[in-house]
Amino acid sequence: MNIAIKEKYPEDIIAEINKEAGDKEYKLKNFDLAVDLYIKTIGYLNPSYVIQKYNSVSQLDNLIKYM
Repeated sequence: MNIAIKEKYPEDIIAEINKEAGDKEYKLKNFDLAVDLYIKTIGYLNPSYVIQKYNSVSQLDNLIKYM
């Protein structure tokens, strides 16, 4: 990620990298870290993608954080 920023990749590419990293952390059940990565995709990733992932009661805090 830092390399992409340092090399001044387009923001949509950086957002995609954050999405992929968020997906990886979500699968590993690192929900807090995943939502932090998804927040970095706001404006590029359809919000419904994240909302569907965090739509359970147990993840309500992370959904609120994202929103």
